[in-house]
Amino acid sequence: METANKSALTNMSSLNESGVDLYAVMPNGIFHWLGTHQQYRFARTETDTTRFYYRNIDVKGPTEYQLYLPNYNTVTFLEIGIDEGSSFYFVAPSAEKARGCDYGSSIIQGASPSRPGPSITNIVQRNLNMPVINLGFSATVFMEPALLKALAEIDAKAYVVDPIPQLTPPFRERNHKAHYRRYRHIETEKKQYACRSRSELRCQRQHHDEGLVCFISRCQYGTV
Repeated sequence: METANKSALTNMSSLNESGVDLYAVMPNGIFHWLGTHQQYRFARTETDTTRFYYRNIDVKGPTEYQLYLPNYNTVTFLEIGIDEGSSFYFVAPSAEKARGCDYGSSIIQGASPSRPGPSITNIVQRNLNMPVINLGFSATVFMEPALLKALAEIDAKAYVVDPIPQLTPPFRERNHKAHYRRYRHIETEKKQYACRSRSELRCQRQHHDEGLVCFISRCQYGTV
């Protein structure tokens, strides 16, 4: 694997910033982390590649796997190798529309678990076993009108909005109102909008009759 940048962030592990994470999907639908079978070596030169090895995996019949890519780096080249005599193929992307759409700061983007799998949106994706759109923008969550318009055009079943880390109270109050006005014009059923702020109780009363459900969202890391 090759990435666009070298691991350089000091607030997270290199594995989370530039590594991958592999899970197996068990017959009961539970995602099982294969970290105990993992070995890796990051690139040491400009022409070198980062390599991850998964050995001694006890496989009983066809098994589905999910590979999570780096949370804070761009993959420019990826090659997957398998044992001689084995075979694999890519599963077709789910035709189901996104179950959730998360808009927020660095925590939503993927900071700062020890590896890619436990980032909050990846945990939600595994728990729901449905696609989750990650709109995390580290240190730049200002709820600009253009972003709100793009967010409103996404056909998701639920939204989580967590802009508090970057917004001062006057700016937050003004843009929250713009956000609500934008959502009032979407024709949908039972969409949920979550925003982490104390002012949501007022908003919930104001928009209860408009089909917009507001609730307090307290995001925290869960288990693998």
